[in-house]
Amino acid sequence: MSRSVAQTLQDMSTGNRKCSQVMALAATASTKTRLFSHLEDVLAQKLRDGSSSLRIWLDSDGVYSSFVERLEGNFFADVVSFRGSYIETIMALEGKAEGLDPEPLLLHLPGHTPESVRETPLLEIYHSGLTFQKNLQTLVREAAAGIVPPQIIQSEVPSLQTFEQAEVWLENAITRIGAEPAPNFDMPPDDFVYKLFRAPEQILGRPISSDDYDALLDYWSLKTGMLPSIREPLGERYRGLKMRIVGWLLLVEYTFDLKRDPVGILSAVREQRAFENVCSQCLSRIRDSFPDEYRQIALELETWGPLAEDLQAGNPEELGKVDTFSREDQRLLEAALSEVKSLEWQRPMSWAKQRLKARSIWLKSEPEREKLWLYVLACAELGRLTDSTHADLISCHDHHEALKLYTSKFQRVDRAHREVEQLYDGLRVHGDMTGINMARDCVRNAYHAWSDQLSRGFNKLCQRIGFLPSPELQQRNLYEDVVHPLVQQSDKIAYFMVDALRYEMATELEERLAGGELTSTLSARFAELPTETRVGMNALAPVARDGRLTLTKPFEGFTYDNFTVNSPKQRFRAMGHRSLDAGKKDNKTPTHLTLKELITGSGEEIATRIKKSRMIVVTSGEIDVAGEKDLGFATFDDTLGKIASAVRALHNAGVTTFVLASDHGFGVTNPTSVPINYYNGEPTRRYVLTDGGASVCKDALTVPLRELSYQGADKVLVLSWDGRNFNCPGKSAETFYHGGNSLQERVIPVLVLQYIDRRRTERSSYQIAVTNINTMPTLAQFSLIVKEVAELQSQLLLTEAGERRIRLMFEAVGSGSLALSGTSSGEIENGQLVERRADATLCPDRWRGECLQRCANRTASRTILPRRGQSVGAILGWAQL
Repeated sequence: MSRSVAQTLQDMSTGNRKCSQVMALAATASTKTRLFSHLEDVLAQKLRDGSSSLRIWLDSDGVYSSFVERLEGNFFADVVSFRGSYIETIMALEGKAEGLDPEPLLLHLPGHTPESVRETPLLEIYHSGLTFQKNLQTLVREAAAGIVPPQIIQSEVPSLQTFEQAEVWLENAITRIGAEPAPNFDMPPDDFVYKLFRAPEQILGRPISSDDYDALLDYWSLKTGMLPSIREPLGERYRGLKMRIVGWLLLVEYTFDLKRDPVGILSAVREQRAFENVCSQCLSRIRDSFPDEYRQIALELETWGPLAEDLQAGNPEELGKVDTFSREDQRLLEAALSEVKSLEWQRPMSWAKQRLKARSIWLKSEPEREKLWLYVLACAELGRLTDSTHADLISCHDHHEALKLYTSKFQRVDRAHREVEQLYDGLRVHGDMTGINMARDCVRNAYHAWSDQLSRGFNKLCQRIGFLPSPELQQRNLYEDVVHPLVQQSDKIAYFMVDALRYEMATELEERLAGGELTSTLSARFAELPTETRVGMNALAPVARDGRLTLTKPFEGFTYDNFTVNSPKQRFRAMGHRSLDAGKKDNKTPTHLTLKELITGSGEEIATRIKKSRMIVVTSGEIDVAGEKDLGFATFDDTLGKIASAVRALHNAGVTTFVLASDHGFGVTNPTSVPINYYNGEPTRRYVLTDGGASVCKDALTVPLRELSYQGADKVLVLSWDGRNFNCPGKSAETFYHGGNSLQERVIPVLVLQYIDRRRTERSSYQIAVTNINTMPTLAQFSLIVKEVAELQSQLLLTEAGERRIRLMFEAVGSGSLALSGTSSGEIENGQLVERRADATLCPDRWRGECLQRCANRTASRTILPRRGQSVGAILGWAQL
């Protein structure tokens, strides 16, 4: 620089009285000083921002009265100033700021505050505009920013009391400083800091040495307001230039984002508000362009004593919205987990949403940190739902009402719980998991208490109205009510039989598959009791007769048309027997594919497998298998993604209709629950099969199989009232169960998907006219004209490029044959086609011999491609009689 900051400070401290007097004399009514122009620009911007044409300037100390006198008549807007008389002020305002599009008006009220003005006749006018207030010292700091060194501003501006004094001080300060920085320093601050990282040699035209640091920091202090009280301690701790330059930017962003006052030496940073925007612009450029170096500097600065002290001060939520430092996010995350442990949901939810939306540099660079915030959000959402969703079925009179409550409200709680468990299983946190585990345990306990209450309520309802719902809600009628009609209506249909697909999982699956070409309908039914795979999977086939299921042996299969349905092969046989017609050249049984085959197979392989099949059955046991191995929550999300991919793969292979259903749902074991001891009969995890007549303990209830419309066995089911399991031999899953009568186990989804043929996006109507051109004993030449009309229904097909195509199929009757020649398009005049296309000439007589030779086909087809603006076409051909 041409003059050192130390020299400037000395000049300013000794002062030059004559210069000050000269500047005071220069501040006349005809002179616009730098401070005057700055304030004038501020007022003009406020009046032109479009929010209000009237600005009421509350000048409580009257320091701006002389400025307003000089402004009147020299400003783009009318200026009215209060001079002691309210009547005169109101009269001066008459006719101003009125009408639909009033002219801008500035009303200056010296000696008034927002409170005192309410006691004056100007109250109505005050309410009709927007207020403006400006502290004198803040104004001076803004005007001097980037011109006067910050240490001079900090030391001398507080003593300024009047606008005139401030004008003189600013002009005098600029004069005393002397020349501006050298040209190679005079660059925008954001360019300077960018070059410092990218190409530092471009700043001075040579490599930067430590001897240049003071000069560069002088420039940086001038442009960004870096205070000596920060610059010096930073310099003592960090010798590198980048660390000090960026360190100041980090401190400015951090302190102005705080919701409390900074502590210690950082409190002075708040005085530099005039530099907030330029510092923010510089820091954003570094954060975007050099994220790794930003993180390295920020992590290092967190250990600096004054900042480390402030980061630990106050409450975590006072740290603001911008996570300048990693420690800010960490403190709030710890606080959020603590709130969840205290069963407080609102604040953790708000913090998590805010952090996830902002996606700070720390979340972008550390995926596990983002997962933790997603986990906090999921925990808070689950807690909120368990509190707000009352597990009450007292008002229900039948199964329909209970099912409606579950599908509209209760399933959302189950889904929220699954998402919490999935996120927990996916965490890979290094370090102390205590807070995370305690938060999980708290929401788990809240969920299990809610779920047990819901189960008891549903079992009480079933005791009162029966365990078997009306036919339209029964799983055993699903095939006949839904699948079979769609098989008859569809060209190709896929029936997904997904083991343990819970209703709430189907809601997510429907969301994943949603798209422009898809229409979906999600309904629900009740699975058969007990809710086991060997019962539910067989019930998804057509096995019911007159609403009853005939057991060959309790839950070992059902009798259907003289054979037993107890395996996948027999289920497919029953489906083919019911829905596929050999007379239409259908396969006798549906084509069977597993989910794994659809995921691993190529599109060509899948298309080949299903080419000759009208019905495809897809089976998936991944959810149930993973659950039984206690791996469920870690894999459920992936399995749902695979099911969605399988649907798309089959759709790409030509399937347009899908039905997805499940054999049963599942519940999640409360690890603190005590199993039920019941020794009479054959105990399984969720039910006991007995011969009846035995006393039942208070923890269980009974239902005879005959009440479930089962034939072939006179047994009784013993069921748990809630989510507790029975003590049973052998090892079973610790977290996953099904077999009982909870809504989570019994409510199954029925998801029907129908894709619109992407080619059939428009509909038009056509009229077809055949003209006999020439008839001979054994040969006839004909012309077939197609014209678009409004009365008849046909389909207009679109190619991928949007070209219209009309495809017509011909078949010779009797023993005849036919041949088709060219096609054309154009307009019809007097029943004849005109404006023929040169590349599709109609068949002339000289081609008769060729046509005779070609008349050897029973069927033929042609495609007409009308040109833009034309809606007709023609096909000529010969028919062998």
